[in-house]
Amino acid sequence: MVTTQIKMKQKIDILMVVSITIISYLFAQIIHEGLGHGGMALLFGAKIIQVTNTNLQYDPTGISLSASRVIALAGTLANVVVGILALWFLRMPSIKSANMRFFLWLFGHINLFKGFGYLLITFAPIGDWHDVAERLPSQTLWMIGLTLLGAVTSLGTFFYAAWTLDEFVGKDTDLRRRAFTLTILPYLVGGSVNVLATIVGLGITIFTFTAALATFGGTFLMVWLGLAVGRPRPNTPLEPVTPIRDTGWLIAGVVATMFYLFWFGSGLIR
Repeated sequence: MVTTQIKMKQKIDILMVVSITIISYLFAQIIHEGLGHGGMALLFGAKIIQVTNTNLQYDPTGISLSASRVIALAGTLANVVVGILALWFLRMPSIKSANMRFFLWLFGHINLFKGFGYLLITFAPIGDWHDVAERLPSQTLWMIGLTLLGAVTSLGTFFYAAWTLDEFVGKDTDLRRRAFTLTILPYLVGGSVNVLATIVGLGITIFTFTAALATFGGTFLMVWLGLAVGRPRPNTPLEPVTPIRDTGWLIAGVVATMFYLFWFGSGLIR
């Protein structure tokens, strides 16, 4: 009887994972495009024309090349800072809610994977860091260095994510299945909603590709996290932290989905 109750309590609520995922990806995109690029553009006095889930458009009149580079790198900077803060909050023992803990874990790592992932595509002509490195002295060396930096930081994030996933996997469970549910499902849901929002808002354009690149590409290491989960450590909880059904999170997930698909995808115009 006790065993049955523990297994019931350990069962992951898929709807909660989906809701938390959509909220996490939405805010990660807002932070990148709105807070990062948009906030820095405003600081330089640029007029914002449109903000979508994949792009910031601003009037470059009066904006120097150096300023435009800072605006381009600000998206990554915002993601990385917010991601680190989220994971720092996750370490606070006062946060007891399983749903909040999973949100902080997922949200923090999505931001870091996205931020460092942009460095990996420095050579791609559509990447933020390509705009930063373009026309710099020794441009190729800069691009190689930034790409290597992206590889190192992305791998560091990957191993930290696998290590901290431990509390959500626990000991007496099917480790791999549980880990994949908490990583691959968010990867597929978050990427799909981001791409769908672009299609609904703008149709099939170049931004459809960049939407896929920013999510499916930016967080691709999440696919492999389940394989990186090792044996439980001595301090691994017997009963894992498990996302459970909560009306407030579900409502927030529905609101986030509607905003994502029918407003953010088509663009916020100032």
